[in-house]
Amino acid sequence: MMQHTPAPADKPWVGRETPGLLALRRGRFSEPNRAYFLTTVVHEKRPLLAGRVGERVAESLVRWQEVGGMPLLAFVIMPDHAHILGVLRDGSDLGRAFGRWKAGAAKEANEELRRTGRFWQSGFHDHAVRRSEDLREIASYIEGNPVRKGLVSRAETFELSSASERFRDRVLGWALI
Repeated sequence: MMQHTPAPADKPWVGRETPGLLALRRGRFSEPNRAYFLTTVVHEKRPLLAGRVGERVAESLVRWQEVGGMPLLAFVIMPDHAHILGVLRDGSDLGRAFGRWKAGAAKEANEELRRTGRFWQSGFHDHAVRRSEDLREIASYIEGNPVRKGLVSRAETFELSSASERFRDRVLGWALI
């Protein structure tokens, strides 16, 4: 039986255009063929992305890049958030493209958890990578997140990451750079 998780009554801003959400969008632009470092967080920072849920979210990310999403350069699915480095395709809107993945991933995660309702926090953080920045350094930073958080001792042993053997050869963005 699926359970619905409504927004808490003590948080009337949930699902609304809050100043924080609007600030995340301020200055956002969508430039084709630019790399973006994106971060999204699970609603209420709950650690729901472990185990099979995290696997489904990671697989949905890889599928998303293959069907018109952003070709990936690096990613990591942490217990309560995800970091993604990808290249925006021609004619794509960053918010819409990433929103499609978030919606699909939320559906898969909620299905695995046998629940409905909000999965991700509204919005996301984005950083348009400047040409002078080193994409490999940013990718290494993303893939090293589980090591810095003490989840593993080596990045390649964290299964929900582009550093892992499972996903290493499935990121498509490096061919575009």
